[in-house]
Amino acid sequence: MGKQPINQLFILRFMGALVVVTHHYAKHLMADSGIFAELVKDAGFILSFFFALSGYVIGYNYFTPENFSKKKFLLKRLARLLPLYLLAFVATLLSAMLLKDAYPHGFTIIVQALCLHAWFPSEVLAINYPSWSVSVELFFYLIFPWLVLQLGKRSYRSFLWIVAAVWLLSSIQHLLLEHYVYDPNAKWTSEFILYFPVWHLNSFLAGMAGAEILKRINSVKIHRWLPPVIGLVCAATLVWITGTDNVIRSHIHNGLLSPIIILMLVAFSIDQSWLAKLMSNRILVYLGNLTYGIYILQHPVYLWMAYFLGAETFSLQEFVAYLLVLIAVSVAVYQLFEEPLRKWIVKRGMSSLKTS
Repeated sequence: MGKQPINQLFILRFMGALVVVTHHYAKHLMADSGIFAELVKDAGFILSFFFALSGYVIGYNYFTPENFSKKKFLLKRLARLLPLYLLAFVATLLSAMLLKDAYPHGFTIIVQALCLHAWFPSEVLAINYPSWSVSVELFFYLIFPWLVLQLGKRSYRSFLWIVAAVWLLSSIQHLLLEHYVYDPNAKWTSEFILYFPVWHLNSFLAGMAGAEILKRINSVKIHRWLPPVIGLVCAATLVWITGTDNVIRSHIHNGLLSPIIILMLVAFSIDQSWLAKLMSNRILVYLGNLTYGIYILQHPVYLWMAYFLGAETFSLQEFVAYLLVLIAVSVAVYQLFEEPLRKWIVKRGMSSLKTS
């Protein structure tokens, strides 16, 4: 189980994480207008990109119904997800208590410790608020074996039609929730619409569909300049939609842009031009490996930087310093904790599976 990583995609993860961090802690520094400023200010769609990318990578590596192992899959994915998640949760909780004199109530602590908080609108953004997406990812991992069982029985064409139908129905459902459920005076309504795990399943399934397309398109002869052109056009389209005033922009949080995202991922994956070589640079791949740490540790690092700098809102220089510290902390955590512990858990788990 597991194929070689698609190195061209790592830098996309890193860039997405930087946009999210900038959105959280420096969007006030952006100009009043401009496409990139607007992209940062309205960066919620980046999470849909992450969910689609997750489905794409997992589908590419593990959607093999004929020899799929549920135990091995869950072992590898949970070893990747949970140790750093729990470290960030404890770090954020203790930091908030120490620096902010904030003491969440018991239920809040329990559901976030169990990575279930995205299912509870009133709790979804408590404590380490960016971690809501990890709660959604956990949902994807837990249902993936069922998806393999159900979708693995389908033909390729049937699989794609099912995913397309889910995407269309989810897009309609999101518009209906916005129109009939959202109440500006009831915060839980927006949290339910934007963060509830089931609403993001369409992005994950779209990623899986993209992986199936990739497996088949590799055998098709394509002009070598077509993939990078398509990839760049798709990337530019995503930036334009999220960075300009248009009718689509306000509805893109829950996977509406998945078709464009998937087309971009497939194009970059099959690219063999100089652009692919640049994107596959080992330094950029390493930065991509830091993405999870940068994302999940952004808030506890912010709490300490805000404390030492004496500023709740960063200036440009303070934000740059914060970003450098965040990356440095992510490097240390990746080298000393995240990667060694993941390998140890997988090694021990695989040994147990062989002897059981």
